[in-house]
Amino acid sequence: MQQALPSPVTASVRLVDEPWGTRIDVLCSYAVPDGPPTPTFAYALHVLSADGRSERVATWTAGPGSTTRPTATTELARSDITGVEIRLVDNDLVLLRVTF
Repeated sequence: MQQALPSPVTASVRLVDEPWGTRIDVLCSYAVPDGPPTPTFAYALHVLSADGRSERVATWTAGPGSTTRPTATTELARSDITGVEIRLVDNDLVLLRVTF
């Protein structure tokens, strides 16, 4: 995933075809930034579809030094998914994005 805004968060995503839609496997890491301690934040995983919709499919919290492995599902076929985004829950700000 590419950074949309500078942040200590990095992630990779894998889409898996399922008979009922698509499973989304994410590996997300939060680096320990220099300076004063930073808080834990809530994140959301959004799937973007070919018809322009955005669907929130998962949420989690993470803080400095953590690694999370959220898994989400959607009824969308993999061929109908045009992108995946990781956003901050509080303000819907896009931190990371990948397009297909």
